[in-house]
Amino acid sequence: LLDALLVICDVVLSVVVDESVAVLRAGKSISRLLRIVRMVRLVKLRRIMADIMDRVPSEYARTLLHVMKLLAFIILLNHYIACGWFWLGMSLIGKKEKTWAQVAGVDDAEMWYQYTTSLHWSLTQFTPASMEVVPTNAPERTYTSCVIIFALVIFSSFVSAITGSVTAHQQARERSLRNQMLLRRYLSERGVSTALVFRICHYAQVYHKMSGGMERKTAASTVEALQILPQSMRAEIRWEAFSPVLLVHPLFFQYNTASHTAVRHVCTQALSEVSSACGQEVFLSGQSTKVLKHMLFLLEGAMKHGFPSDPGYHHKLVEENIGKNEWAGEVAIWTDKAEIYGPFVAASCCDILLLDTCGFRSIARQFPRSFFCLAAYGERFLRHVTDACHGNPWRAVLCSSFDAVTDFAHMAFDTDILSATRPSSTDGSRAAGSQTSSSVSADGGEDEGRNA
Repeated sequence: LLDALLVICDVVLSVVVDESVAVLRAGKSISRLLRIVRMVRLVKLRRIMADIMDRVPSEYARTLLHVMKLLAFIILLNHYIACGWFWLGMSLIGKKEKTWAQVAGVDDAEMWYQYTTSLHWSLTQFTPASMEVVPTNAPERTYTSCVIIFALVIFSSFVSAITGSVTAHQQARERSLRNQMLLRRYLSERGVSTALVFRICHYAQVYHKMSGGMERKTAASTVEALQILPQSMRAEIRWEAFSPVLLVHPLFFQYNTASHTAVRHVCTQALSEVSSACGQEVFLSGQSTKVLKHMLFLLEGAMKHGFPSDPGYHHKLVEENIGKNEWAGEVAIWTDKAEIYGPFVAASCCDILLLDTCGFRSIARQFPRSFFCLAAYGERFLRHVTDACHGNPWRAVLCSSFDAVTDFAHMAFDTDILSATRPSSTDGSRAAGSQTSSSVSADGGEDEGRNA
């Protein structure tokens, strides 16, 4: 709106420039006023800077950016004060008393020298510094007094803000160094070997760098404001955050088409987010058992998993990698007897989604219509796992052929197949029991999976 008014004013001025000097002067005054009012848009700058700060994940970078923002604001503020000081000195020339511009000899100087002198004077009012330019009449003395009072309040606030940001960063660094020193002392007092001490300290340094660096996402548990949101709003947040990753899997894409509500329940109730530093272990089972409990979706980074190439020969391990937007451990959804040889290890800083398979089964039972689709998919998937493992059960956790699961999902959720296999209302309970026993058992496992 301000830009439109400014353009209209300029157009009117160009039309009446030769008709009336009074109208021309009034128009120019209005145009200048509108240009000044247009500076109100600088209020948006605060929101823009807040958005930029939110997108900077590094604590050190945020501190540096915060200090630079404060310095830039101080310089901008001094620019306008300097402009007012120069205007005051030049507008009073020819009056009874001399002005600071005449005494300092800047009234006939180059524009660059005039500006830097005015800016230098403005900066000295905010700091203990001094210079040769001083007020020489009552208006200049009044202006200087007002600037000093203003600077007393504003500059003190900015100095304390800058000091607080730098101090907080230094305290975090000192806390990290103190923790590392205590770790080394603990290991030394227990007689731990030098090689192991080096590995432990290196891992601790990498983990600290990740936790305060640019690759770690903000954990929901650290955001207190999330706790005051209603449950429905938190569910919407989890859906928008997790569904793009979950729906990459063909099964969940088809499942979402057949039962959108069920997949929303999965996102809000059965998914958890984990961040892992390079070299950190991620267990898809309990640490005291090898039975798979979770399915893994990799949001960022890369992970590796080692397992024996021969079930009877555990000394030679085969190592396979999974990358961004890939998954592992799907077999845990369809059987409660699948085992994993060891943990996954982060090859870089990773962000991971873990699907609780027991929670997924519980949700699936609440939607009988799509439950039959899942049962059909699970039966085909387990047959595929049995064929792909070639007698090595440790390979089951990494069976994630995209083409195979895409075909299985399309066949399981095909409407023509469902219409032919869905039980009628008269014998629905009997057919449901038969279908469940052949694929998904009452406790969420599969008979065929146990045999596999």
